Amino acid sequence: MKEILEVFGIYGKIVRLNGGQGRSVRVGDFVIKPIDEVNKYNWIGSVLAPISTSGLSIAKPLKSKNGNFVENGYGVTKYIEGEFSQGNIKEKIKACQALSHLLQSIKQPEQWTHWHSPWQRANQVAWEEADLPDNTNLHSVKLIKSIKTGYQPIHLPKQLVHSDLAGNILFNGSTPVIIDFSPEFRPKAYAEILLITDSIAWHQEELKSLWITQYSKFLLTQLALRAIIFRLTVTVIFNPDNHDSVLKELKNFEPILNILK
Repeated sequence: MKEILEVFGIYGKIVRLNGGQGRSVRVGDFVIKPIDEVNKYNWIGSVLAPISTSGLSIAKPLKSKNGNFVENGYGVTKYIEGEFSQGNIKEKIKACQALSHLLQSIKQPEQWTHWHSPWQRANQVAWEEADLPDNTNLHSVKLIKSIKTGYQPIHLPKQLVHSDLAGNILFNGSTPVIIDFSPEFRPKAYAEILLITDSIAWHQEELKSLWITQYSKFLLTQLALRAIIFRLTVTVIFNPDNHDSVLKELKNFEPILNILK
């Protein structure tokens, strides 16, 4: 770790951070974390760097003394003060919309389809661009197929969005702070509905928050179904033979499925 700190010009006490996957540390005004997908992270750093933000803050990847976003498998972002708050869903949606607006002109890179992560694969399954892993428990396969029977075709333009905002919007006073950028090329409405469904399932957001967007019930339902399939599929990918883990995750999202019937 000492070599990493030196090459990024960082000095201070190492403090482990809570949240996420528990792999990030803070050193002074910086956050350091291991990078699993180096090429994708380099691309994220390059496209976020020139974005000028107003009204929100984004934790962007920083370059080392060598001009690299990744050194020896680690990346660094600025530590931005902010607190996670349950509720406040309207302000979170506004932040999501503002971020999507800033990202709308960024084009999907040619190498995008060659980059892989469990979350990218799960989104592909949710949007019927890929199948579940071959070793998925058969009960999990049946469960996910049964939810997918509610799918209807939807046609919305894709753009770059942050696809994991529910736990990654903090607030510094009234200013939203966006951390742990998780890129996807999906409809901007999907990012909003995913934020809402995750907040209901994991952060005690009220169920009635489903109805606070301007989207029709049809579109809301279709996006919410895909958001839920995405989360269930993430669980499958990490535990393909463990149907109980899928049922446990399903329990978090069942109130949403029930209200959409």
